[in-house]
Amino acid sequence: METVTGDGFFYGYTCSGENLVSSLACAPNGADGLEAYYAILMPAGSSITATVTHTADGVLWLLGGCTEPFTCLAFADAGLGGDPEVITYTNTSAEDLQVYLVVDSFHPNSCGSYDMDFTRTPGQVPVKEATFGNLKWMFR
Repeated sequence: METVTGDGFFYGYTCSGENLVSSLACAPNGADGLEAYYAILMPAGSSITATVTHTADGVLWLLGGCTEPFTCLAFADAGLGGDPEVITYTNTSAEDLQVYLVVDSFHPNSCGSYDMDFTRTPGQVPVKEATFGNLKWMFR
């Protein structure tokens, strides 16, 4: 598992992975290929976009945890082999969220190399509410 801390372009290979995620409610057809995992910390209000081009028929999962039972936050499987898959997600909660991006492929035991373009948009900076009197007091 690789931790993602910023934007970037990643190269990977899923043939050394396992098939831990095959079927969840968010995926109409599931995916049985070998997988690569990325851990991502998402501050409140932040969003991420991952565009992956896989040599096999790529599939993307965004999970709310890395152990079973897996919670599916988003899923992408729109293209065929070699077509890019795009997954976007926004943390709409008021808390930081640890998510896991899974690069998978559709066919049983399929694997191969992939390219991933990963971007994130920072969340809103929380604001502490105060009265005008409290603000004036700070500058005495």
